[in-house]
Amino acid sequence: MAFKECTQADIARIAGVSQKTVNLALRGAPGVNDETRKRIRTLAREQGYRVNTAARAIRKGRFGVAAMLIRVDQVYLPARLLAGVTRELTEHSMHMTLAEVPDEKMVSDGFVPQILREMCADGLLLDCVPENHVSTIKLLQSHGIPAVWINSLQETDCVYPNDFSASRAATAELIRMGHRRIAYSAVHYSRTGIHHYSETDRLGGYLEAMREAGLSPKTVSLLCSGAQRRGGADDERVAAARELLSGPERPTTVVTYTIISAGPAAHAADQLGLRMPEDLSLVTFHSDPITEHGTAMKTWIIPMAEVGRKAVRMLLEKIERPNVNLPPEAVAFTESCGDIAPPRA
Repeated sequence: MAFKECTQADIARIAGVSQKTVNLALRGAPGVNDETRKRIRTLAREQGYRVNTAARAIRKGRFGVAAMLIRVDQVYLPARLLAGVTRELTEHSMHMTLAEVPDEKMVSDGFVPQILREMCADGLLLDCVPENHVSTIKLLQSHGIPAVWINSLQETDCVYPNDFSASRAATAELIRMGHRRIAYSAVHYSRTGIHHYSETDRLGGYLEAMREAGLSPKTVSLLCSGAQRRGGADDERVAAARELLSGPERPTTVVTYTIISAGPAAHAADQLGLRMPEDLSLVTFHSDPITEHGTAMKTWIIPMAEVGRKAVRMLLEKIERPNVNLPPEAVAFTESCGDIAPPRA
């Protein structure tokens, strides 16, 4: 005998109410008292009722799905970001599907609309910045595709961490503690075309805080190859950091772009016999606390979960008004952890 799925009509018959009342109760809509709503939802669970998503999609013209696109071989996809996206979508009775997309496909006229059809998606969350992203933006706009850029600074329709303010605040905190010789360790990627707005903004925040305090900045750029990003040999980066930390006028603290530049600084400090944070304080930015190098570096936590949540909210607005350009939204860093110490006399 074929199994018959429970329908709203079945629940209405068992509960002795109208099918409209069942529909309102299951959707959480007004017009049903709390006792009746609770009784209907209990019956729905007991009877194994499941929402007919296909019927709802036909009725509403929506699938209840957001497609997140990432680059092929993308090396950074924070768990906190995914958690923020999925939790916010769940609150709106939606879910997410994930797809890797080559850069060349992102500028193909028919590919992006095809993604929406094949993935049954209502809109796109773009956690990728193709080298020719301007063409991608024009393509999305020409097709009226609801799309929001994540962790990317664009002119419109984007949500990103406020790296400039975080770096400025981190540097200002060091200055308040009495540090005057504060260096900044950046990263220069060897692969052509790779650039992220946070590289400019974190450096810019440091420079502005130093300028406001009347202090002289000191920066070092560490070359990072693909092998080094995957944890390969880093002799050249450690040597550059060791040179920075040597001599009587060495920095008492270093603000680093990320763990990629904080790691070599920590290794160099160890080789030079510098204790952290007593002799040298390291400050960095990451989605999680940094403890890999035997010390709790001062880490400003990138607010990826909130970025994900706000990106979903923006996408929902774009789905309702796909042709309206929404202003960029910067998400503030709200927490930091780890140790820093005042400079030694």
